[in-house]
Amino acid sequence: MRQLLLKNNTCYRRNVDKADSRYTRFQERGPKGIMMHSTGADNPTLKRYIGPDDGVLGENIYGNHWNNPGLDVCVHAFIGKTKTGAVECYQTLPWNYRGWHCGAEANDTHIGIEICEDNLSSAAYFRATRDKALDVVSDLCLEYDLDPLARGVLIDHHEGAAMGIASNHGDVAHWWHRYNYSMDNFRRDVARRMDAKEKAMKKEIEDFIRKEIKTAVGNIELPTPNVGAAAQKAVDDELSIWGTKDKHSDWAAEAIQWATETGLVNGHEDGNFGWQKPITRQEIITILYRFFLMLKAQ
Repeated sequence: MRQLLLKNNTCYRRNVDKADSRYTRFQERGPKGIMMHSTGADNPTLKRYIGPDDGVLGENIYGNHWNNPGLDVCVHAFIGKTKTGAVECYQTLPWNYRGWHCGAEANDTHIGIEICEDNLSSAAYFRATRDKALDVVSDLCLEYDLDPLARGVLIDHHEGAAMGIASNHGDVAHWWHRYNYSMDNFRRDVARRMDAKEKAMKKEIEDFIRKEIKTAVGNIELPTPNVGAAAQKAVDDELSIWGTKDKHSDWAAEAIQWATETGLVNGHEDGNFGWQKPITRQEIITILYRFFLMLKAQ
C-alpha cells in the first residue's frame, strides 16, 4: 500500500486541530469498524481524488483532487488505477483520524475506504479492486482487532444506510452484485485471509525462533569432560557456592552476560541467579516466553 496523506484537506486539518470531541474520541479510541464505498463515477484513476502527482499517480491537470482546503469530505484510503493502469491502494488519512465519508454517525466509528469506479463493465477491474480491498481490510482488521463477521463491523455504505448510521447510498452493492458478489462474500473472504495471515505469521515466528535457537545452541562451546577425583572436586566446589558467590562456569560467560543484559533471566530475590542450580519446567517456559516477546518486539 502507498501513502499520500491529504494534509491540505479540511477534514485532515480538523483532526490535527482536534476541532471538537468527535475527532479526539476517534483518535483516542481508534476505529471500531470499516465501511466500503465506491465513487459512483466512471473514472477509475486515483489522480482524480489524490494529488499532487507522486510520480506514480499521474498529474491531475485540473487540480480538483481532494488534497485542497475547503473540502470536508475525506476517506482513509482509495483503491484505483495509477497512471500505468496498475491497481493500487493509497492511504489518504491516518487510520486513527476521523473521516467524513458517510454523512452520518459512522464517521465517528468507521474507517472509510473508497474504490474508484469504472463503467462497471469490466470483470477484471472488479476482481483487481476487490482483491486489493481484501488485502488492505484484512490487515486493518488484524491491526485493530476487528471481527469482520460481527454485526456492523465491516459494512458498505448501502448497509450503513439500512442501519441508520450512513446517508442513503447504494454503494458498493450496486456494483458488486453485477458479478454475483456481496458484502457477505467479502466478509467471509476477509476472515479467511486473516486466518491465513495469522497462520503465516505464526509459522514465520516459529521458524525464526527455531533458527535462532539452533544458531545459539550451535555457537555455545561446551566444556571438555574431565575424569577423576580432581574433576569431581571441582564440580562439588561449583555446586557448593550457589547461594553465596553465585559463580558460573567460564564457558557460559558470554551467554550469561547476554541473558542478563537483555532481561531474559532476572535472578532470585536474594540477588543470585543460581547458575549451577537445576532448572524447573516452569522456569524454562518463562525464559522461552520472554525470548518470544523479545523476537516479537523486533
